[in-house]
Amino acid sequence: MKTMKKICKVITIFIVAVFTVVHFSPLTVFADSFEETTTYITSDMAYSFSDLNDIAKRSWDVKNEQEVNNYKQLAIASLSNIILHSDVENLNVDDVRVVKTRVNGSEYTSVNFGIKGSYSLLSNLNLLFDSNNKLEYYTETLITRNQTNTFNIQVFANGSLLEEKKTDIPYLTNTQIREGLEGLKSLKYERENRDVWAIAGCIAAVAGVNGLVAKLIAGTCVAACTAAPIGGVVCAACIGGVCAVGAADIAAIVSCFKL
Repeated sequence: MKTMKKICKVITIFIVAVFTVVHFSPLTVFADSFEETTTYITSDMAYSFSDLNDIAKRSWDVKNEQEVNNYKQLAIASLSNIILHSDVENLNVDDVRVVKTRVNGSEYTSVNFGIKGSYSLLSNLNLLFDSNNKLEYYTETLITRNQTNTFNIQVFANGSLLEEKKTDIPYLTNTQIREGLEGLKSLKYERENRDVWAIAGCIAAVAGVNGLVAKLIAGTCVAACTAAPIGGVVCAACIGGVCAVGAADIAAIVSCFKL
């Protein structure tokens, strides 16, 4: 029943998005490194955001500095026990986010490090610990620029390649990605009393650099969400995307997709 509701929600989002693209003038944004751009919402993108939101609504960002530092040290100590496909020197241990997730009464803690060097913003290493601080699962998401000036996304789970995508997303600098993130985070919409047209307008607003960044975030959530589901409910491979952006910010971004 829950699966059917999710499928119906995604189908509805997709139909409304297509209707919006066909019947309304698309919103566009100019950016320094690419021309006028419009991002069209696909069913895959809607599915990814639905999975990200399933995690975000069960999660919260840890703000206490001492607690963050404790988990940071735990994660650093665990690095010798994992396989990295980026150089350990590329780990930005100062760019750390700690996110708690509660699933079926159990609490998990994600420690997320940004990955720098030749990798784009949103590249990250995510280590998932159980309530006893045992490393349960880890993912490494590497986002790079390819020869066609678009993004490649590789997602590794427990050291093995889980998914690789050659996307059609035009390459953005880290500064542009940050601008797109801020644009997405600034989306504030009332959830009450929204009809289908209000939802359509919200979807249509995810355009230009904002839309490209939204598509990039969606791309970090793998299609193979049956891989190591936490508690049989949420996709562990998508937790890195939630942590890289922040649970609260993911919730704000996907609010447009909620029916």
